[in-house]
Amino acid sequence: VILEERNSRVENNVNARLSEQMEAALYLNHPYRWPVIGWRHEMEQLTRVCHFDLEAGEAAGVLEVDPEPWWARGHVPGRPLMPGVLMLEAMYQASAWLVRQSEGFLHSVVILKEARNIKYSDFVTPGQELVVTAEILKQDDSTTTLKTQATIGGNVAENSGGVHCLKYGL
Repeated sequence: VILEERNSRVENNVNARLSEQMEAALYLNHPYRWPVIGWRHEMEQLTRVCHFDLEAGEAAGVLEVDPEPWWARGHVPGRPLMPGVLMLEAMYQASAWLVRQSEGFLHSVVILKEARNIKYSDFVTPGQELVVTAEILKQDDSTTTLKTQATIGGNVAENSGGVHCLKYGL
C-alpha cells in the first residue's frame, strides 16, 4: 500500500526523485532530509519469505524489525512502537507474494483493495521479529481474499478477518 503510494508520487516521476535526492543532500542536519512518505528501502517490510505451500494456499514471511527503525524518529518519543499501518503493510506484502506465486506470476500488479476486521493485540518494538502469515480463502480472476496474521514470539500482534487484493496483468 505504502510502496504503491510511493511509486505513484515519487518513483514514477523523475522530478520528484531529483527533488528528494537534492533535499537529502542539502538538508543533512534537518528533518527535510527524510522524505515525507519515507525511503523505498524503509517501506519494504519483509526481510524474507520463509514458507510457501501452494496446495494449501499458505505463505509466511518474517520482518526483522531494525533496532533503530526509521519510523521511530518521531513516533511515540521514548517508547517507539511500530505503527499499525506498517504491520498491515507487512501482511499485505506477504499476501501479494502468495497471490503472485499461486498463479504463476500471471498478474504482475497486486494491490490492496480492502482490509476488514483488523485487530491489533500486541505492540511491536525495535529489535523484535514479526512473523506474518497469509492464507488464501477465496480466489477468482480479479480478486483474492486472504486471512492474515502477525505474531511476535508466538503471540498474536495483529490479525485480519479478510484482506481483499485486486490483480492486474500488464
